[in-house]
Amino acid sequence: MQLLLEKGAKLSSSQVTRISQLFMQPDFQPQRPPPYLHTWFNDIGKVLVNMISYVLGYNSSEYVDETILVMLYMFALGRPPAVQYDYATFIVEKIHEVGEREGIQIHLLHISSAIVQSA
Repeated sequence: MQLLLEKGAKLSSSQVTRISQLFMQPDFQPQRPPPYLHTWFNDIGKVLVNMISYVLGYNSSEYVDETILVMLYMFALGRPPAVQYDYATFIVEKIHEVGEREGIQIHLLHISSAIVQSA
């Protein structure tokens, strides 16, 4: 988490612009620094924000801060996420970790392998 906080503080305006162009609605392009409202994001952006918020253990995705923007930027580099990193497996493993902490048993590993194979 410390790494995300450090990288979030160093996001350049061009990086934030790239994130907003890809994942935010055209009417809600940011005019100020984060946090941004979840409702400002397009459908893909909302799905990614919800997944990232859950993986990071946030209780809400109402506001999108720098840590979430850093994770979103990983999806904004112009390459499919599977080329950079196996995000499906990463997200599934994090969901399992959260489930174990909360005492919930979750079975998603087969979904992860199907996503990776289709990418």
